[in-house]
Amino acid sequence: MNLSNPFVLPSPITELDFIENSDGVKFYVKRDDLIHPYISGNKYRKLAYLLKGLVTDDIQGILTFGGAYSNHILATAAAAKLHNLKSVGIVRGDELNSRSNETLTLCEQLGMKLIFVNREEYRKKEFGTSAIELLKSEPDIYLIPEGGSNQMSMIGVGELLDEILLQMPQVDYIVVGMGTGGTMAGLVHRILERKDSEMLDKLINLVGVPVLKGIDFSEKLKNDYNLNHFDDFLSLENDYHFGGYAKSDDKLVSFKNQFEKDCGFPIDKVYNAKVAFALLDLNTKQFFRPGSKVVWIDTGGLRPNDYHS
Repeated sequence: MNLSNPFVLPSPITELDFIENSDGVKFYVKRDDLIHPYISGNKYRKLAYLLKGLVTDDIQGILTFGGAYSNHILATAAAAKLHNLKSVGIVRGDELNSRSNETLTLCEQLGMKLIFVNREEYRKKEFGTSAIELLKSEPDIYLIPEGGSNQMSMIGVGELLDEILLQMPQVDYIVVGMGTGGTMAGLVHRILERKDSEMLDKLINLVGVPVLKGIDFSEKLKNDYNLNHFDDFLSLENDYHFGGYAKSDDKLVSFKNQFEKDCGFPIDKVYNAKVAFALLDLNTKQFFRPGSKVVWIDTGGLRPNDYHS
């Protein structure tokens, strides 16, 4: 496992010229999945700014949470190793161990201490017994929420918006998947900042594609991230979850296979397959204004081997 790969920044933006549109709409993808083999996509954006601050503040380690296949857990383990920080991951499922799957094995190889807890304790997060005991015994451990989203991570994601505007100042729409809402929160926060400081030449439309059902993301952005005044530039497209988080069907699988042939690179099935499906479906419904430029952010989610399989 090689963590010394250089970070690919800014991540490239390439045109998806196979998507047909008679109204002059052009589609692009921001390849954040290429940033780093293990710390890529929105995980890099959320962790980068945060970890810089932790090293400066003399924090010695990180505690975070995730499921058995969590990209966040793996990215945190890799980022902590690069910054010479201890890392602890509390994992949902007390029946698991570090050999249960590739993700957990990689985390252990990267030096992360894995603590496996039952579902009831996991739901308590930092108020669970294991987390409380660890934070008491090691006060120099910093707590990162499940998924990596907090006020600090929004700043890192905000830099993603700045990067896109430097690469493509004429962008009209930015499309991104939503799970915890942290990536969208960072984009919304940065647009509001740039509006207030008159650093936007025009208002950019954000399009969020929730990959799970039953969550009011507008309220989540307000309540969890203390954001408001985004209704004039944010659209939430709630019809592309395919049954819920990590759920799929034959239609999505078939679409993903064909889309990967058309675009020439793999996409993950949990987030980006659903976002790509939404992108093409919204195109057929003439959702985007004629002549506009649309950038979809590929937020990663694959392992290095997935690019060669």
